[in-house]
Amino acid sequence: MLLGDRLEIGSEIERHAAYLGQWIELLDESPKVLFQVLGEARQAADLICPEASGQLEAEGEAHPA
Repeated sequence: MLLGDRLEIGSEIERHAAYLGQWIELLDESPKVLFQVLGEARQAADLICPEASGQLEAEGEAHPA
């Protein structure tokens, strides 16, 4: 999903109800796992598409929340 967003190719996550159902079960058991997995997903996306990571950081600096 992160790569699809970075590369502007989108994703069809809404079609994966079974996949999301498994995540719901996992999060019910251990909510902290979400932060670990998101960090690992971001690292993987940064390795595959590092230039997009730099662009996102620059945009974040230009538009602070």
